[in-house]
Amino acid sequence: MEQRTPSQPQEAWSERPRALRTPRAQQGPDEVYEVQPLQGLLDSGEGPSASDMSPQQEDPLSCIRACCMCRPQAEAQKLSFLASICTICEAALEDSGAHYRLCVCPLEVAQCIEELLQEEPAERLDTELRQQAMNAIAAMSRAWLLPEERKSSLLRACLGSVLHLPRHEDTQDRDAALYMETMEALHRLLQVLVGSAGTSVLMELQNILELLLPFTTCQLAAVEERAMACIARLLAFSNTCPLPEVCSCFTGAVVLRHQCTENQRFPVLGKLSEHLICGAAAQDGRTRDEAMKAVHQLFIFITSQSPSEIPPVS
Repeated sequence: MEQRTPSQPQEAWSERPRALRTPRAQQGPDEVYEVQPLQGLLDSGEGPSASDMSPQQEDPLSCIRACCMCRPQAEAQKLSFLASICTICEAALEDSGAHYRLCVCPLEVAQCIEELLQEEPAERLDTELRQQAMNAIAAMSRAWLLPEERKSSLLRACLGSVLHLPRHEDTQDRDAALYMETMEALHRLLQVLVGSAGTSVLMELQNILELLLPFTTCQLAAVEERAMACIARLLAFSNTCPLPEVCSCFTGAVVLRHQCTENQRFPVLGKLSEHLICGAAAQDGRTRDEAMKAVHQLFIFITSQSPSEIPPVS
């Protein structure tokens, strides 16, 4: 499958002077930054502050500029910011004209989304912010505007914010419906990331699985169940995607006298299999069920390769 070349839509994010960023305390493997005001815009008086925004009167470009200069605090401002990202990304796919060029860098946009996710309380789900944040990330990915250097950190924030939510047993409860919608938004995001990866689909799939695997052994049954469900759904989706020709070393086995590219390998297979087997033996019944679904999809993934591409079992 040929890799899609981001050409015109990429221009939707103009390369203007970027926000100054100062490091703060590490919160994980990826460095986290505080976004400082874009000095040029502030000095010239362009653009309203986030506190002055009104979803009814703000156009998408102004809303995004304001939120990147000053992170929004009110819920309506946050949701307006995320909706504006989706609007601009959709427009960028159809028209790369100057009207849709943003005055901020995608790095600042991604950082702002990440911080909004990190601010959400882990013990409750009472707004649509999480799902709207994931919709915005998916829109950026489809428009080739999601910066690679922030992708893992941003996805880790999504997983941590959603997978640790409390379990809702009453399916008629409003919070349960919101929870289901949020989980579906997470599944869609993971599928969009893989589906828009072009010839790097195996690398993208592997990167996502690497981020999901720690959640399958966190000793919290609800979290482990959700992580297994994400893996099962993602593998099922990947099995419907056109995959590049996979090298016989895709399991990580050493094969002499051959050359292949990184996007033809799948070295996470061993670790993935180990976690799925452990999940299939879990005490929690829901976790076992999801793990078995994932095992089934992994079996389909492996056997879908032609016999000549599957390394022999020694």
